[in-house]
Amino acid sequence: MNAGAGQALNRSNSGYGAGVRLLVLALAAVAVVLPLRVAALSGQPLAIFLHGAAARTRLLATYDTVQPIAIRVAGDARGFDAVTVTANGPNGNAITAPLVKGARGFVGTLRLAVPGTWTLALTTRIGSVTSGIAAVPIAVASPFVAEPFPSALVVLAGVSFLGGLVLIARPLARRV
Repeated sequence: MNAGAGQALNRSNSGYGAGVRLLVLALAAVAVVLPLRVAALSGQPLAIFLHGAAARTRLLATYDTVQPIAIRVAGDARGFDAVTVTANGPNGNAITAPLVKGARGFVGTLRLAVPGTWTLALTTRIGSVTSGIAAVPIAVASPFVAEPFPSALVVLAGVSFLGGLVLIARPLARRV
């Protein structure tokens, strides 16, 4: 093999290694950031299924005060013209939010900024007749705030792991 061909081979391998490192770092960034963004956009789910005067719920154990609660009312709700949710808070305040009718029921969001036990009451309307239905209690808490030092250690561990993968992959890439 002549010297020119050897230098070209070394340049292509080092370029490949740099490309692999950039790809690994990009994938790591996406793997960390994407789930956080999706969770923030989707809100905290709360589903209420109406069957006559009874309501069945699918809810989280607690809701936090930062993210909105994504409410979905389904079941017999499809027959209503309008549904409004009123959240009665632990300190006596009330927040009302109209829900939007969709193909599978009503949807909307609600943000509860005070921790404690809230009661969600649904008000329905068919034509000009309005009635109250289904009171659902939910627990709202302040979100857990992570300490910066343990969070930094987790990030450092992830970077170290990815660095180890790059160090392992680099000699393997040179053999090819």
